[in-house]
Amino acid sequence: MLVIGLDFGSDSVRAIACDPADGRILSRGSALFQRFSEGKYCDPANRQFRQHPLDYLEAMERAVQAAVSALSDKERADIRAIGTDTTGSTVAPVDKEGTPLALLPDFKEDPEAMFHMWKDHVSSAEGKELNRVLRSAKQDYLRYQGDYMGEWTYAKVLRIVRSRPDICEKAASFVELSDWIPAVLSGNTAPDQLYRSINVASHKMLYHPSLGGFPDPETMGALHPGLAAFVRSMRAPESASKKLGFLTEEWQFRFGLEQPVIVSGSSLDACAGAVGSGVRPGVLVKVLGTSGCDLSVADAAVAEAADFRDLCGTAKDAILPGFYALESGQAAFGDMFAWVKKLLLWPIAGEMAAEDGPARETEAAAGPGKDAPAGCPDKKRQTSDLYQELSAALLSRLEKEAAARSLTEDAPILLDWLNGRRYPVDDALSAAALDLRIGNDAVDLYRAAALGAVFGSRAIFEGFGEKGVRFERVIASGGIPKKSPYLMQLLADSFKTPVSVEGSGESCALGAAMYAAVAAGAHSDIFAAQDHMCAPYAATYQPDHGKAAVLDALYRKYQKLATFAEERS
Repeated sequence: MLVIGLDFGSDSVRAIACDPADGRILSRGSALFQRFSEGKYCDPANRQFRQHPLDYLEAMERAVQAAVSALSDKERADIRAIGTDTTGSTVAPVDKEGTPLALLPDFKEDPEAMFHMWKDHVSSAEGKELNRVLRSAKQDYLRYQGDYMGEWTYAKVLRIVRSRPDICEKAASFVELSDWIPAVLSGNTAPDQLYRSINVASHKMLYHPSLGGFPDPETMGALHPGLAAFVRSMRAPESASKKLGFLTEEWQFRFGLEQPVIVSGSSLDACAGAVGSGVRPGVLVKVLGTSGCDLSVADAAVAEAADFRDLCGTAKDAILPGFYALESGQAAFGDMFAWVKKLLLWPIAGEMAAEDGPARETEAAAGPGKDAPAGCPDKKRQTSDLYQELSAALLSRLEKEAAARSLTEDAPILLDWLNGRRYPVDDALSAAALDLRIGNDAVDLYRAAALGAVFGSRAIFEGFGEKGVRFERVIASGGIPKKSPYLMQLLADSFKTPVSVEGSGESCALGAAMYAAVAAGAHSDIFAAQDHMCAPYAATYQPDHGKAAVLDALYRKYQKLATFAEERS
């Protein structure tokens, strides 16, 4: 038996085919979301990010075909199940058949009828209104998630039904991408019947059994009748490893598969990554890319004993059955280093921009078949080549130099709030603070960003400890851990805890494959799937306790800078 794991990211989808007996990945495929890559339907200046549903369907087809085509005939015939994970909240209005309105002729170019991405913040004001109403509700619906975010499901739904009566009239409900993809694959998209993920419902829609399930329609109807109607349309959510049915004939054909293939449920991408990395009680999984997401699990006794709202969201059964999911994170991690690189490469980037217009004008003036004045295109090409060369090498060079320098208590610190913050208090408008001297250089600036990123992580790590949740091991996954030994060692030294790097490089898709494996009966539950399918660590970094004193002193300085920045805001 083989299974497929599908991981829907922000700009592409990845597919893996793997053996559930040992987690070995036999093939991979990926595809970009074509319209999104062209910038269609997005307005970054207004924080609008939309994706056409066809992007998901077309890219999914290409990615799975690529993974399947790399297999032998026998291996293709052995594929028995498929599981998925996606970004979220990524929400779209659907009609009574469960078809996103953007797939209908009247709405095919309408961004409001498309999927509103997780990073779409147009509904921030609606988030604030939801908090006001939820705080005055009979039930404490914010007990497990803390303040409701403007990027989450209800805020996006509220904005759509208020601003677009035509969509409100046509839409029978709204659907998260994480629920829609498995519904499409299994052919069961009707809003009153389609699968709803416990993971998404708990983290983004305030679902909790002790609160009576979803917030009651009366509370939500105080904001808009359309929001109340949406809550009424929701079914009880189910686990990611549930067997939903079989791949439809259409999708068998589109994927190039001939035998019946089971479709499992789904989850949000970071949570699938935690499963694929081997999350357990006492283990913290850090998904490190442009931002940072910290995930773990705790039993009910621990999770109910403390108020986690100022640190993280808690969601029952959302990652592993029988445990509360714990999720916190940083609004910027890898983005901090991208910012440093952008600053340092600015002169060359500026020169490229300055040369771009004149070079094109010169070539156009020369006319077809005529040579432009000597040196113009070549100079532009040389500048571009230099930029690409420096861009590829700069961060690794800075990291190497930073690792070679001794760390002292007067090293500069950069707060990790370049893109706002999620902890200690969620605030999208928070900014960074610098403690730089005129004698500092580019390496010091890079190391200041590294210390800020690591100390932001440490604040979360220690915050969990203060709530009674302690970790014996940290597992780092995502794009950064394999690229940056320096950062991983710095994490281990600062946490005083071993940090291991997830070994597959496909932790999210692997987690989705584990859902498929359980749904197909290859394993009895997710715990057994993890035991067999998690990859060996790519590396493990042991803490250097000799650096504890200086790191503790620098961390205290980080905390003072954070306090100063908070008092100024």
